[in-house]
Amino acid sequence: MKKIKQHIITVQEAEKLIEKYYEGETSVAEEKQIHQFLSQKNLPEQFEAEKAIFGYFESEKPKKKVYKLPAQLKWITSAAAVAGIAVFSLIFVNQSNASNYAYIDGVKTTNKWIIKNLAQSTVKNLVAENTELETTLENIRGNNVIEAQLDVFSEIEF
Repeated sequence: MKKIKQHIITVQEAEKLIEKYYEGETSVAEEKQIHQFLSQKNLPEQFEAEKAIFGYFESEKPKKKVYKLPAQLKWITSAAAVAGIAVFSLIFVNQSNASNYAYIDGVKTTNKWIIKNLAQSTVKNLVAENTELETTLENIRGNNVIEAQLDVFSEIEF
């Protein structure tokens, strides 16, 4: 049996271990021996394919370390997030208490009925050249769509 310089296993032993590796029957220690054998400088050409395979596994990115946050820090960050949401909610709610309004001829109006009457008279004055559009306008005029939309609008708080 011919031994390769400065290595523990022989060519024949390496062949057997590689075959065993492909069958999925090697231990971690045996895989280290294969890796050590394939890492030598004067490797016989018959092992170039295996060297490439083991080199591929060696070149995989190392796994990143996962750092766990201490439990106390988790509670602190959770409390900070809840406090931030509470502050944002309070600011948003306070701003949304402003009443809804519309500008009619440059004048701010909050009276829903004035806005409704103006919208209805505007829709009544619309003329459509297309029968499909005229049908849609008739539905808007007759089905209290404007009032329903104003009700929805007055319920929404901005």
